[in-house]
Amino acid sequence: MSVDTGLDIDGIHDALIAGARAQFPDLRTVSDYHDERKTLETPAVLFELVAFEGDEDADPGTEQLAMVARFEARVVLGFRTPLVEREVRKLAAALALWIRGNRFGQPIDPAEILAVEPDPFDPDLDQFAVWSVEWRHQVHLGTSVWINDGVVPTALFSWVPRTGVPHEDDYLPIP
Repeated sequence: MSVDTGLDIDGIHDALIAGARAQFPDLRTVSDYHDERKTLETPAVLFELVAFEGDEDADPGTEQLAMVARFEARVVLGFRTPLVEREVRKLAAALALWIRGNRFGQPIDPAEILAVEPDPFDPDLDQFAVWSVEWRHQVHLGTSVWINDGVVPTALFSWVPRTGVPHEDDYLPIP
């Protein structure tokens, strides 16, 4: 097991985008923090890391900061999509299914889905049908104090009285 348990924020964003593109090849836009929403090509999925919440009860003993990272993905379809209200729900549900339990290549807890629901709160997306998928991961921020260049010792055994420095050659690896 690796002692490197720190969240790579760039790495998880890149993995979300690449993974969604691979899982849903019909998406025209997959991005994070997409600024230009007036000319958004749909169907689209827009990812955001929206908050870190403290999780002091989950202190990993590594001097890293234990947090819960909350993410959102907005599933966006144009109103001209046939059966748009049904299709946006189907795509949001499929996205949630893909996200659930995923770690996105990071040393973090599996994704826990919090909600899959309509997202009417962004005025820039008024001309679209939008649903959001919210989820969280328990994560560690920072670098573990246990990461070093040392050598992990090998466990050996011997029998009494053949112990100690004078009998180093008598020790055998534990099978």
